[in-house]
Amino acid sequence: MHSKTWIQHALDCFAPCHCSLCGLPSGRDIELCPACEGELPWLTHSCRQCALPLSDSEARLCGACLSTPPAFDRCVAACAYTPPLTAWVHAAKYQGDLPNLRVLAYLLRRALSEHSAPDPDVVLPMPLHWRRRWRRGFNQAEEMARALREHPRFASLDIRGAVAKRIRATAYQRELGAAERHRNLRGAFRISRDLEGLHIAVVDDVLTTGASAHALASALKDAGAVQVSIWCCARTLAP
Repeated sequence: MHSKTWIQHALDCFAPCHCSLCGLPSGRDIELCPACEGELPWLTHSCRQCALPLSDSEARLCGACLSTPPAFDRCVAACAYTPPLTAWVHAAKYQGDLPNLRVLAYLLRRALSEHSAPDPDVVLPMPLHWRRRWRRGFNQAEEMARALREHPRFASLDIRGAVAKRIRATAYQRELGAAERHRNLRGAFRISRDLEGLHIAVVDDVLTTGASAHALASALKDAGAVQVSIWCCARTLAP
């Protein structure tokens, strides 16, 4: 974790954060105590490519990725998208709940800090269409990407949100089935620069069917990227 300033120490003394799960003082600058953190639905052994949990301790890829691999090469996901992650993501995304957003960013930092994969050349927050960003007031993926720099390992990450734009105002993915999600995202992204030979990491809150990640990864590889990783707070489990 990053070193605290004297202002942060003062805030801890006079206005300590309380854990959003148990209600006790968390002892740190996020609303999650270490005890409750240990009880979260962490993904401990999952598919290297899509992050779905694996029952075989020796396996590295799931059957779906072996038969029909997505355009992205690797996915690091902190937790399963089950309670309390579902509530935290919804509050952060649709209610602008900054304490919950800080918790999500912390979980992603922890998952990445425990991961041995090489760091990317460029970090790209999952783009929002400008209308959706205007209505929401922010892009939660951008906030999480910036928060990654609070960990010493990621202090120098090259975050470039302008690399990609969402050029079509697609329907909300949560309202669509898996096949409809893929059709909904055709031609949704435009890449603004040559990415020849680069490793790009895309930051997002949740990987559900992987349709958005697949569409963006395809566009990034068409622009020359040699590897695309997905970094997310949570992974929706298979039905």
